[in-house]
Amino acid sequence: LIEGRTIVDPTAIYMEGPPPDRDQDGGARSERFLYINERNHLKIGSYAGEPRGAWALSYFVNEARNQEPNAKRTIERALPGTCSALTMLRDVYPGEEICVRYVDESYEQERERLRLERGTQRYRYVYPPKTAGASWNTCVGIEGKSTSAGTYPTEEAAARAIDAL
Repeated sequence: LIEGRTIVDPTAIYMEGPPPDRDQDGGARSERFLYINERNHLKIGSYAGEPRGAWALSYFVNEARNQEPNAKRTIERALPGTCSALTMLRDVYPGEEICVRYVDESYEQERERLRLERGTQRYRYVYPPKTAGASWNTCVGIEGKSTSAGTYPTEEAAARAIDAL
């Protein structure tokens, strides 16, 4: 991978706000999420109460603890949501592990860039279940195109997902 190359991971979902309280048992480096600054996080695994085994593709990227990172997480637009990407900070060679800083305050700049790109022609809706026990549905419209942002077991989960877009 060459320096400057960006690999988008649409399975690592950018979420504004903290993760659900029941998922904070592992601290800032839980298996289910990564804090990316003091307020927001990336959902990289199933939250408590969701089916297990759904891991983000970039879940297996490790933290650069005793070395300089060779990649950086960035925030990218990929409908239906805002997600994580990895941008190479230098050339990474076959067999070399990709390592990032887990907590990076530069995400604030990324978030503002995304807000400006979104523009004003947006809408977001959360629809209640049609039957008891069914999922909450979501719909997002950006620049005249609408898409589902997924289905969620609770109104709170659906609202969190839609707010992250």
